[in-house]
Amino acid sequence: SPDCMQQIGLFLLIFSAIAIGWWMGHYRRDEDEEEDGTQSSNYFQGLNYLLNDQPDAAIDAFVESLEVNSDTLETHLAVGNLLRKRGEVDRAIRVHQNLLARPGLPEKHRNQVQLELARDYIGLGVLDRAERILVQLTEDSEELNPEVLKHLLEIYQDEKEWDQAVDIAQRLLPRKNWLRASASPEQVLSALAHFFCELAEQSWRDKDYHQARKHIRKALSQHKRCVRASLMLAQLELETSQPTKALKAAKDIPEQDAR
Repeated sequence: SPDCMQQIGLFLLIFSAIAIGWWMGHYRRDEDEEEDGTQSSNYFQGLNYLLNDQPDAAIDAFVESLEVNSDTLETHLAVGNLLRKRGEVDRAIRVHQNLLARPGLPEKHRNQVQLELARDYIGLGVLDRAERILVQLTEDSEELNPEVLKHLLEIYQDEKEWDQAVDIAQRLLPRKNWLRASASPEQVLSALAHFFCELAEQSWRDKDYHQARKHIRKALSQHKRCVRASLMLAQLELETSQPTKALKAAKDIPEQDAR
């Protein structure tokens, strides 16, 4: 069946990826022969699990047999990513937690694994755990900051936490960050303007018209072509009996977007 063929393909891909990684670690390792024998035993035990259609046990055995170093870390991460993309997030989490439990894992590698674990939790919808990991990573890894900030921004948008979203978007604005986060400054500024509009709507609902105006003007200062902000300002001025100001705000819209 198609599902069966997909499973076979997954097993073979995992097997091949870890086999290559295990061989690289084995080839470069200078430990004694007894440890090598244990690693080999674990590896072939994993192969036996795989052939007997026990994928969970196979993955555990393969990962345990694979030394974690600069050569093999990418293999571990590739297995976790593959599982996550196939919706098998619990197994991806187990792979990444197994890595974090390894003693002596260099900080750079640990930070990368933590990022993958945060992505697992996002995939599982456990956003509070993902957020805690990502917030800690903003302090621990400047190198990963753009990717970390991008994920935090997605979380705060989903959770409608607009103040935090504004803060993260502003931190993404420096060139080194938006380039590495695969975003353009125009995209970041447009998102930032909409976050201010969301804050304006909250203030508006609370009848705090002064604060609502401030948020709208901040939106326009970040992105002058934000039609949403101009429409909101016109409506707000009408509601507060300021038709002349409302007309002025509305007249800006054709220049922002002729459509």
